[in-house]
Amino acid sequence: MNTNNKIIHHIFRDGVSQRGRLLRELEPDYVSVDERDVSDLLTFVQKYATKLNYYDESNRINGDWSSFFGGDVEQMLAYIKNPESFADDPSTQRQLAQPHLVLLFTFLQLLRYPQQQFKALTQRYLDFYYKEVLQLRTKEEVPDKVNVIFELAQGEEAHLINKGTWLSAGQDNQGVNINYATDEDIVVNQAQVASIKTLFIEKNSIGLEEIHNQDNKSDQSFENMLRWAVGRPNQGDQLPDFNGDAVDIDYLKERIYQQINDIEIEQIPQEQEDYIKNKLFFATVENFKYCFEIHDRQIKKADADVQEPTELEWNEVYKILEKAYRKKITMGRRNALKEKREQEEREQLAFKSMMELALGSPNPGDPLPKMPNGYTTLQEIFDHLDQEPVIRYIKEELYLSVADFRKIMEILATTENPDWEEVYRLVEKAQTKKRNFTYPPIGKTEI
Repeated sequence: MNTNNKIIHHIFRDGVSQRGRLLRELEPDYVSVDERDVSDLLTFVQKYATKLNYYDESNRINGDWSSFFGGDVEQMLAYIKNPESFADDPSTQRQLAQPHLVLLFTFLQLLRYPQQQFKALTQRYLDFYYKEVLQLRTKEEVPDKVNVIFELAQGEEAHLINKGTWLSAGQDNQGVNINYATDEDIVVNQAQVASIKTLFIEKNSIGLEEIHNQDNKSDQSFENMLRWAVGRPNQGDQLPDFNGDAVDIDYLKERIYQQINDIEIEQIPQEQEDYIKNKLFFATVENFKYCFEIHDRQIKKADADVQEPTELEWNEVYKILEKAYRKKITMGRRNALKEKREQEEREQLAFKSMMELALGSPNPGDPLPKMPNGYTTLQEIFDHLDQEPVIRYIKEELYLSVADFRKIMEILATTENPDWEEVYRLVEKAQTKKRNFTYPPIGKTEI
């Protein structure tokens, strides 16, 4: 007779739940008729285009359709997700914004809806089979639970309430008695909660439009709005100096806007253009001029020959300033990468330190994620771009497309005038994806 009474493995069963029996593979939505995502469909389109003959104007076969849908799939996916992320890469943006590609991207986005309907087919079939054909019914209800507060009768010091004591809760809307049973022994005594207090802090988020309207869209309120968008170093701080001079709204109007307003873009002095784009972070000089033109009309709205700006025009100004605010944050991240690289004298070590700051795992500055096939340097990764584990490492661990990684390594190998600004742009983009960076809300919070 076996005298070993030790329970090796205790399986908890609550008598109602069947969660322990479920397998993910048996769930109705585990597989679908069409499981391809946008990336798979773009790859299919590129491969299928090589099978289609292209007929030129003379009705002769002249190659295939692959040139219409070429390009990096990762870049296409990034453009579909956020076209504005390519604002600082106009050549790629123009390529991805071609009408036939935009039409394709739109179709692939809309294709998600019939895919969801296909995914529900199995569940709809099961519902019909079990409920209509087999006539199965749902399980019995699970008993309800409540929290109960007991109070002692006058003169009592303590009282025991045994487990299973029935408590009446009246009747439901159908006249059926509602009863609960205590699930454990309880000793009720004189201990009480003295008080319960809740502290609520009301926070009001004030955006650019509210800041602008606080002083009736005056010169000062326009300056305040600019300071909350592009003030340095933090939101609401003073505007960046220009050639050592402190800058306010009057300075911007008289020393910059009025001097460039009536001249062609090509004739604008380089130092003023650099200040507008790299200190105030406007995407273009035209955007800067547009904002100040709208503001100038607002200030002069009482003049007979001046038309007061519309709400739509001001909304465009707010959008431009929000883009400048985001560009400021993005450029701050790139400058941090630049400073990290320039701290080291040896180029290979400087590049390695910069990449670790951006893509180190798990934290910034840690070593890069472990490389496949025993490789220890990014140069070895670059030398084996034809290997599937290497491609997967670049995409999943470095958050770069193969094309972007290749461009970075080619710039690193350049001896004359390497385009480091492009490296900072590509690495910062990967860093943002890896760290899941977001832009803080623009404006201020009042308590």
